[in-house]
Amino acid sequence: AVTPAGEILAEWREATRGESNEELSSQLQEVLSRLMEMSTVRPEEVAGVGVAIPGRVDAQANKAIGCSNLGFRNLDVNEVVKAITPAPVALANDGNAGALGEKWFGAGKGIDNFCYICVGTGVGGGLVLDGRLYMGETGRAGEVGHVVVDPRGPRCRCGTVGCLEAMVSGVGLPILAERLLGEAEVRKLGRGAQEGDGGGRLPTAQEIYRAAAAGNAAAQRVIEEAGLLHAATVVSLLRILDLRRIIYGGGITAAGALFIQAVYQGLKELGYRITQPDIVLSPLGEKAGVWGAAAVIGERLQSMKA
Repeated sequence: AVTPAGEILAEWREATRGESNEELSSQLQEVLSRLMEMSTVRPEEVAGVGVAIPGRVDAQANKAIGCSNLGFRNLDVNEVVKAITPAPVALANDGNAGALGEKWFGAGKGIDNFCYICVGTGVGGGLVLDGRLYMGETGRAGEVGHVVVDPRGPRCRCGTVGCLEAMVSGVGLPILAERLLGEAEVRKLGRGAQEGDGGGRLPTAQEIYRAAAAGNAAAQRVIEEAGLLHAATVVSLLRILDLRRIIYGGGITAAGALFIQAVYQGLKELGYRITQPDIVLSPLGEKAGVWGAAAVIGERLQSMKA
């Protein structure tokens, strides 16, 4: 719950409990009711409700079309929210919401042309061009995670071969590590091997970054390769769109300097010269979702006044 001035009144975080329309609707209503109770706001006092959700959305109709990682289909968010409050609703996918959050509150404030890239379980993104969120012809613009960076790479969950997401995301990085190092070597980075039982399982993306930070040469090789793949994507974005800034956010970027330095090293390897302020980590951290949803409804309310 956020005020128009950007003050967070209340926040609540919990894992998604189900994947069907009914389960997701029920959970959204419970969370909305809880936030209103925590911030002592009555239903009629709510100025608006912003919802950020992964996957495809119809932003005009406020309908969540679907997501490869979740089972909902054609979820009518207007109907979900109307059961709790009569306030206006605005819906965006999480990548576009993140871009708007950066525009209003983060590293995109005062910048007219930038791309936000969210690296977590998957890889999402959003484009702000000439000061406005750019959705494209069908609303799918900014899907940075599905830029093809290796035509001979693994098949992505979207069905395309060699997507960025398939190799650098929370799901994809362990796959990249196995391709580079081989199964036996990569399992040495997993929890079992680190605990000394000699077995080990495939490491998580976070474990790979932690091992690289601790000086493990094999893990560092994986991070360098991921940085090169990010760099290839960044160069394409900058060449095609002439952006002022690339902003990285999401759970994987919690690796901080190690993450961003790998991207810069990749750019150097590609021979692309760039100045330091042009690729940055989001300052919004783990609250990016809160700011993103607030920015989504903020944009909608502004357009209603225009």
